[in-house]
Amino acid sequence: MLEGGRGELSQCRTWEGAVGMSVVQEFRDREIARLEHSGWATNAALRQRLESVGLRPPAEVVAECLDEGAGDGGGAGARWARAERAVARLREHFAPFRFSDDVDYGLLAIPASNRLDTRGTMDLNIRRGQQPDLAEDFVDPALGEGIDLAGSTGPAGSTLAKDGWMVVAGVVGQYGISAGSHEDITAAAELFEVDGVDTRTLMTRQIWGARLLQCPPGLVPDSDYAERWTFTLLPAEGLVDGRAVSGTVLKRRVRFRLGKADRGIGSARVSPALPLT
Repeated sequence: MLEGGRGELSQCRTWEGAVGMSVVQEFRDREIARLEHSGWATNAALRQRLESVGLRPPAEVVAECLDEGAGDGGGAGARWARAERAVARLREHFAPFRFSDDVDYGLLAIPASNRLDTRGTMDLNIRRGQQPDLAEDFVDPALGEGIDLAGSTGPAGSTLAKDGWMVVAGVVGQYGISAGSHEDITAAAELFEVDGVDTRTLMTRQIWGARLLQCPPGLVPDSDYAERWTFTLLPAEGLVDGRAVSGTVLKRRVRFRLGKADRGIGSARVSPALPLT
């Protein structure tokens, strides 16, 4: 009986391991396909811009970056397994929040700011590759350069990076969650901590700008092209003259703007994100 029990336990563990690897493989296939069909690849003007600054397609770079790890003691697929868990944990943790059913989580690629800066104005041809009738971007004159994630990467850093691209787990679709105003969000650290990591740290202009570009043409996040207009609060940027930083697409313009810090209406959203290791 004892030997039989051990055999059954071994078979069970083998089966669980196979199921786990299947989930990770499906996740890898889905996320690479997302990048292959994203704006990075399908927006001709954006693709040309990436080529001109020496950036390879992010689908290639992210695949190479996360495929690494066979020699780090974690076994093949270890980085993908951690990435899949990060996305799953975001989905689980923020499920109780308002409008969570509208949120799509996945892997978001962010170009290094010295190659392509997503924190502000983008070339009009690129914008029109996203939506043909978009006009020139608006960036509030009071805004500075904004937070640069480059300081969070590297061997001892907090998110994976390779060949001019950074990658995080975060919101990759039209909408974020509703969590109140800038003041509500900054006052509730415990609500935004996932596995010991503060997901508000990556609520930046750079990440929101990358999300706009990564979405496939015709899908414009936080825009009045959608069924519901929203805007994304960016609390990691801090207050500017007592006003909250946010990003939206309204009246045919991508807008990096400032607003009331206590404005917590339903159209105010946030996009939690986790670094990858």
